Amino acid sequence: MLRYGSMRAQLTGAEAVLADGSVVSRLAGLAKDGTGYDLVSLLAGSDYPGALTIDDNYVYFGGTDNLNRMNKDGTGQVSLTNGYDPYLFLLDDAIVTGSYIYMTVSGYQNSPGKFVRCPLSGCGVNNASRVVYYVGGSPDAMALVGSSLFFTDVTNQSLYKCTAPDCTGLAKQAVNFAVSSMVSDGTTLFIADRSNNAIKSCPVGNCGTPTTLTSVSVPFRVMSLDAQNVYVPSYGSGAVIQMNKQGAQTSLAAGQLRPFATAVDEATGYIYWTNLGTDVGNGHTSDGSVSRCPIANCMSKIEVLVSNLDSPRRIVADATAIYYQSSVQNSQPAYVWRLAK
Repeated sequence: MLRYGSMRAQLTGAEAVLADGSVVSRLAGLAKDGTGYDLVSLLAGSDYPGALTIDDNYVYFGGTDNLNRMNKDGTGQVSLTNGYDPYLFLLDDAIVTGSYIYMTVSGYQNSPGKFVRCPLSGCGVNNASRVVYYVGGSPDAMALVGSSLFFTDVTNQSLYKCTAPDCTGLAKQAVNFAVSSMVSDGTTLFIADRSNNAIKSCPVGNCGTPTTLTSVSVPFRVMSLDAQNVYVPSYGSGAVIQMNKQGAQTSLAAGQLRPFATAVDEATGYIYWTNLGTDVGNGHTSDGSVSRCPIANCMSKIEVLVSNLDSPRRIVADATAIYYQSSVQNSQPAYVWRLAK
């Protein structure tokens, strides 16, 4: 079986016994129905870890249909969307800057994809400061370079750009590729083109025709970079790749189980990454992991920091810790875990 996307996307119907003993059935009917709640999706639950980002004080993370914030020690968790928010169904990426958080929402069926801005003070449906700037197929990866915001639409295979904080001048920059990750050194945008198995680059000021730097087998998210290099998780080849800004590659780690995301720590000279692990059905894994190595001598000094994870995905780092997402760890369902360096 080949599975792509969340479990909700796989279900065409469901029948369930509720707490009061009544039975609700959605096994037949219209393929598209805009009346009432989407009970099939609600019954399926949230199996998509969603966005993960940090600022100086907080960790921000999304589920399938909500946005949360907590202190970096794990306390004080609050829902910025006041819980379930159908308009943020499949929240995918997020960037925090100033007093706002920007989000891409992939969308599904009756909930189209969106590019959304919210104040950090709250992001409820009725908040007048919550602004939707773009409605399309499947907005996905994002990058913020100075005041320039970039985001992609995978369905329409397009790259868009606008100016923060109000996303003025929204315009299509490039077409014909599906971007899974973007990073920038301030002048150049580095793009993981998943549809063409390539890493591309373009000037931040004019990204209409990106230049192909190198080929990478299924470059996934999230790439990271330091002053000299870009670090690419090659989901297809099982390698973590160091690429200089001209496209020359060095394999830092090989034989990894579907590397998904990287985070570089320039202060200590380490690279961290998540491995999704082996699919055991319905998109879950039991042998996912978080690993690291010194960039200068990686292959012989790979450390597995955490193992036996279910689908670890995004990973970010600050001066003292790394933060990563995993569906289940030690039989405990969770979205975000903190690990001291």
